[in-house]
Amino acid sequence: ISPSERITTGYIYVVKSLSSHPQIANIRNLYKIGFTQDRIEKRLANAEREGTYLYAPVRLVASFEVQNFSARKLETTLHHYFADKRLDMELIAPNGESFVPKEWFLVSLDEIQEVIEKVSLMI
Repeated sequence: ISPSERITTGYIYVVKSLSSHPQIANIRNLYKIGFTQDRIEKRLANAEREGTYLYAPVRLVASFEVQNFSARKLETTLHHYFADKRLDMELIAPNGESFVPKEWFLVSLDEIQEVIEKVSLMI
């Protein structure tokens, strides 16, 4: 495919929580794998107010531009691949309600990058 035929469908991003909550702060290799069709910085701008980011600031540690394949489907594929490494923890939101994060995984950044590269070769 020539560069002119490449269409960006979105971005996969990997973030690390900067939460000071002891249940989160002490976990090594805890990453959120997400996707956006917009600028990543815009997506992460309100992290402290969103459950998907554990109501805490985050640090972007990796991002991948997805071309000619659905970024949403790639995110779903990654979530399925790492399902056995999903964070299994109930947390309390600022409003007092409990929630279970769905997009956080106990996996090394190298392993995430490796799987993205493998999947990219198959598409």
